[in-house]
Amino acid sequence: LDENDSPLLDEALTEYRKNKSIMPAPFLMEMYHMYEQHLITARQLQEIIEVLNIYLIRRWLCNVDTSAITRYFPTLLNLVLTECNGVFDRIVDVVKSNLIEGNKNKGAFMPTDEQLETTLLSSNAYILNCIRTVLDKIEHHNNPVHVNLSDLNIEHIMPQKPTKYWLENADVEEDEYDKYCNLIGNLTLAGVYDNGKMGNNDFAFKKSVLASTSHLKINAAILEKQSWDKEDILKRTREIIALLIEVYPYSHKEKAVVEVVKSEKNTIFINDIIQASAILHENGSVEVLAGSEVKAYVLVPKTCSQSFVRMYDEFLDAGILEIQAEAGKVVFVQNKVFANLSSAAGFMLQGGPNAKQYWKDKDGNAISE
Repeated sequence: LDENDSPLLDEALTEYRKNKSIMPAPFLMEMYHMYEQHLITARQLQEIIEVLNIYLIRRWLCNVDTSAITRYFPTLLNLVLTECNGVFDRIVDVVKSNLIEGNKNKGAFMPTDEQLETTLLSSNAYILNCIRTVLDKIEHHNNPVHVNLSDLNIEHIMPQKPTKYWLENADVEEDEYDKYCNLIGNLTLAGVYDNGKMGNNDFAFKKSVLASTSHLKINAAILEKQSWDKEDILKRTREIIALLIEVYPYSHKEKAVVEVVKSEKNTIFINDIIQASAILHENGSVEVLAGSEVKAYVLVPKTCSQSFVRMYDEFLDAGILEIQAEAGKVVFVQNKVFANLSSAAGFMLQGGPNAKQYWKDKDGNAISE
């Protein structure tokens, strides 16, 4: 890493390494190579790594099967490079669009806030591979002081083994004990020695031991409690879920693009070959509007890029494109942003590098002129 860029990238890379996942490696290695070639900035690389971290963590928090993404990242790389087409100023948005929006209702989806909440309110959080990572993240979130967490273990406040005291005082039935015991709201961090010392003891004793970690934000509210029951566990579970949604946000979409779309003066068209319209943004990107046609990829010319062919199939699978058999055409059913005029027209017309010549303004003047 460039010496000046290390502080910017260190935290994102450290978090990525904690995920211990090699699945995004083909994608991430190419992003790093592009950074070394000065095609993308350290800030862009940092944001891309953060998006990958959020994507992985959300899937692990919801215990989603990893088989759907074991071979996904080379496909993502191809989509991103094709859409950017050598212009990388909006690469972060392109990554988000394909990784998040492009995978809705597919096996490689990123869980939404609602899915995250529903899962964590009923699942065994203790068995999740990422549980220690997210508890550490919560402790460091908005904390101006870096806290050394290396000597801490995960502790169940209401212990794993049901005792007479806890069954009576936590207001839980024996058949529901495991559910409440393993909710994320019943988990915290404690010193390695304290962890063994607390055992199955009552709440007052556990609190007295946890006092040695009163400097931890994650324990502050627990130490203020006089008792601990299933309602406390549920309340803290919801609070932690809200924090997770904040520190692992679903998307960081820029609103500036939406504002530009409202400006009709930037509308451009391809009407001689297909019925298509788009918004030309100030940064050179092109937002193809819903309802625009695409030439059906049935008899594809040899000159057509294979990356466009793959993109066509992926857009159909993602619900971005729709085949309207009765009308005999293929159309966009939602807006889609391309990096530039050439990549947008090239995809829709199965054309080459000069496809941008087909774009016209509302008066019929060629944009290329």
